[in-house]
Amino acid sequence: MLKRGKTNLSVSGKHGLYVVCNCGHADSVWVGDIIKVLGVAVTVSFAVDKMRCSRCHTKSVKEYQITYLGGSADAMRSAQQCGPGRNM
Repeated sequence: MLKRGKTNLSVSGKHGLYVVCNCGHADSVWVGDIIKVLGVAVTVSFAVDKMRCSRCHTKSVKEYQITYLGGSADAMRSAQQCGPGRNM
């Protein structure tokens, strides 16, 4: 059984949730879309428990990650804003 986080998805509104099913199918879902359907107070664990694979139609998530859904240039620009020795 996966140990799932209790992180509220609203803190990651511009990110994606990358999910891998036990059947091998993998896809990303924009967190903003999940919030629109399940509400602002939804946690990662609740969202993952509700997900159903579009290939095999089961609710059997093997693994998941919160990912940044921008270009790599956007990610690097965000990292540079923090700068060496500074915290975000």
